[in-house]
Amino acid sequence: MIDIKLIREIKELVNENIKKKIAEVNEKLNGDGRVVVRPSGTENLIRVMLEGKDEEIIKSYCENLANYIENELK
Repeated sequence: MIDIKLIREIKELVNENIKKKIAEVNEKLNGDGRVVVRPSGTENLIRVMLEGKDEEIIKSYCENLANYIENELK
């Protein structure tokens, strides 16, 4: 899991580019994992969580997705 600290409060992810990137990562997992990206309910941040069989691949996908989201929200 990676937390992305936000400058401004965000209630939901409405950015279409982010939604497309999440869908791409889901496709890459090909049913062998899942992606959860959501705003925290208690803190001003976005949580990026991935689950899957291969820890190295999941960590890489999680880091790449978190970096992408962080850049999109700047």
